[in-house]
Amino acid sequence: MKTKIYNMSVAFAILSIFFLSLVGCNSDESQKVDQKNWQLVWSDEFEGASGTLPDATKWTYDLGNNNGWGNQELETYTNNPENVSLDGNGNLVITARKNGNTFTSARIKTKNLFAQTYGRYEARLKTPYGPGIWPAFWLFGGNPNEEIDFFEGKGDRPNQMHLDVHCPDGCGNYKHGFLKLQKGWGAWVKINENFANKWNIISGEWQPGYIKFYLNGTPIAIMEREFKTFQQLYLNTSVAKDKEAFNPGPNETTNWPNSFLVDYVRVWGDKDTLGKMDDSYKLFENSINTVSDANLYEAEPKGKINYMYPKKMLNTEIGTITLLKVSQKKFSLSIVGKNLGALNVNVFDLKNKKVTSFILQNTEYSILDLSNIETGTYKLEILISNHVLSQEITILNP
Repeated sequence: MKTKIYNMSVAFAILSIFFLSLVGCNSDESQKVDQKNWQLVWSDEFEGASGTLPDATKWTYDLGNNNGWGNQELETYTNNPENVSLDGNGNLVITARKNGNTFTSARIKTKNLFAQTYGRYEARLKTPYGPGIWPAFWLFGGNPNEEIDFFEGKGDRPNQMHLDVHCPDGCGNYKHGFLKLQKGWGAWVKINENFANKWNIISGEWQPGYIKFYLNGTPIAIMEREFKTFQQLYLNTSVAKDKEAFNPGPNETTNWPNSFLVDYVRVWGDKDTLGKMDDSYKLFENSINTVSDANLYEAEPKGKINYMYPKKMLNTEIGTITLLKVSQKKFSLSIVGKNLGALNVNVFDLKNKKVTSFILQNTEYSILDLSNIETGTYKLEILISNHVLSQEITILNP
């Protein structure tokens, strides 16, 4: 269970973090580590009492079913806590319900509260199971019909995830294969495990000229296309019509109510590409620790998806490490990937003297408590698979 959330002062309007993509983590000296410095610009850890609505300063609602996608959907969207609420354990729960021949669910968005262009988007989620159920984590906005679908699920396909982009011109300029034939972009990606009832991390990196899609730290697809206009975040569960694009619809085997769980949503950005920012953040002191075996995440792509992501690129990145400052003297270390093994974390002072160290083995989240270190500036180093990743940190211990 997550613990209490702490409100930080205006001085922490932009959190200092580093986001690291581990490239080719082995003993081959020709491989390099790609260290990307991001800033956390928006997040929701979904802390709050059970049954309460999500934070109104961060989310609004798409109500009804007349927003352009209704030709494929059966439900009516509401802002009723029976359809969208916090569960008291640090999760957002979006629930589809059946009442006779009608269906209700919820679709929340950040429109008019937060929007961004280039950046890194991430959600930790657990998908529902059942024919007709259609959960999604996506962006929408900008020019007419601009949409980036980081994740779409289908309840009758628990071992697949759908990736897609939508463009004003139909995104029909993607060329594929030996003959370079023009075709639309997007597809179902087969996964080696069942998505339903398991936590997975979905990420997307939106940069000038491309959008890259990740599953549990592993890149699985890339769309080389320029999107420049601001888009807002969406989370929802739909009920699909039978015989439409996401058929089949619900049937007698679909369980009701049917819930989509989201542990957190986090957005990073470059300081030159930020959209609207709040002047304070709710920060978490700790997080649930759900993984203890050798493989932090078992879900990974299965089969050939080379047309969406060239194989030589697919094999270069194996995971990510995220460090977030959660108080004046504590940092959260998040590890996403497969078989990353042990991490050795060392903290050095400005004279390069080691002041403390940690060994982390097969853990999804860890809190680095530096309460025993004096106020000052230090260098934090992470040693993983013969690579060293470093970041300057500041500690304040009154």
